[in-house]
Amino acid sequence: MKPGSQGGTQIDMLKNNLEQREKPELVAIIQHMLRQEPELQWLLMTPLPTASSRKSSVDPEVYRQQVLAAMSAGDYQRKRKRGEVERRLTAMKSIADEFAAQENYAAALTIYEVLVSEVINHFNAYRDEYVAFNIILMGCIDGLDSCFAGEEDNPAMRLRVIRVLFAIYCFYTDHKPKRRGVPPDTAASDMRLF
Repeated sequence: MKPGSQGGTQIDMLKNNLEQREKPELVAIIQHMLRQEPELQWLLMTPLPTASSRKSSVDPEVYRQQVLAAMSAGDYQRKRKRGEVERRLTAMKSIADEFAAQENYAAALTIYEVLVSEVINHFNAYRDEYVAFNIILMGCIDGLDSCFAGEEDNPAMRLRVIRVLFAIYCFYTDHKPKRRGVPPDTAASDMRLF
């Protein structure tokens, strides 16, 4: 069932189904899922956006490793499913979006920072993923906006957001053709924020 169709989304139906199960059954389901998709084990090693995750900090290295793993899915062209890199990166971005929706802006910002820095650092190495990378960067801008607005009393957090947004700006101005006599290598674009 597609999102927006009658009866709610498929995710909503799955969530309702899982909520009705006992803990041992959920553990068994997870074990079977991990046998089929072992690369999802990282989800067990990091806090996810739940009510109890406010106490936990997000380790950027876990997400950095997963971004790189997602990008490497594009290395195996014969085995790769169409859109696999975008699907994996979008899944990580959705975790950041969920943290932001729960007003856990520090966790959300950490994930957005990792996504942005790794996409920018590896953009040219994965030319086939041009569209996926642009979608992720644009989506991160929306999430960063939420972090900025939600942390109005936290200047250090807002500065981190501005740095990430500026890195995106510099990236796009560096990778665009020359416009009306403005050279792409301005002093501002030479700043490396990550």
